Amino acid sequence: MLSIIIPAYNEEKRIKPTLNEYLNFYKKNTEFIVVNDGSTDNTEKIVKRFQKKYKNLKLINQKNQGKGAAVINGMKYILKNLPNCNLIAFIDADNSIIPKEFNKLLKYTKNYDVIIASRHCKGAKIDKKEILLEKITGRGFNLLVKLILGLKIDDTQCGAKIFKKQVLNKILKKIKPDKWSFDISLLYHAKKNNFKIKEVPIFWYSKEGSKLNTKKAIPGFIKTLIKLRFQ
Repeated sequence: MLSIIIPAYNEEKRIKPTLNEYLNFYKKNTEFIVVNDGSTDNTEKIVKRFQKKYKNLKLINQKNQGKGAAVINGMKYILKNLPNCNLIAFIDADNSIIPKEFNKLLKYTKNYDVIIASRHCKGAKIDKKEILLEKITGRGFNLLVKLILGLKIDDTQCGAKIFKKQVLNKILKKIKPDKWSFDISLLYHAKKNNFKIKEVPIFWYSKEGSKLNTKKAIPGFIKTLIKLRFQ
């Protein structure tokens, strides 16, 4: 069984189409867990409306702790309460990766332990031209990830990843809920424990309303890289 976590903070304008598309695409053997990260808008109300129709949709409310904490708490909930789930994934609430694209990742679950979507590896496409500063920053950061951690991955931050249950049982207790860099920790510890990682090119739809502040995120990224490297 597959469980998909959707972290959400003030996503009233974007989560409705995401839930509508995913819940209608994956109708069988899939559980959805929306982790409401202390939203102050109508995110919770919208999810509860969907729950009336879709029994495979669960809602977890938490105080605002950031995306990392939302995803990790969702993973812990699944490991504890859904024993039949052997694949645990997370996606962004903005539908930047539509179900058809996410489904490409599932094709690799037989031979790999961690499967991640990528906007930058060969074959990937983005619906509009990237802003030059963001492109330079993103590529530069991924280069640091490769050099410092030895992770041969072109896009550690793309918002769709799938983990086999045994991977999370092994590494989740080591992961700290950093707001933006928890992805790197998950991938790095998976690599350290010799789990097989597959990066899959997808078509990524850029969405307005991104909460990533590049200038604020970079110091946190670099700090995480250094900590992980010298653990």
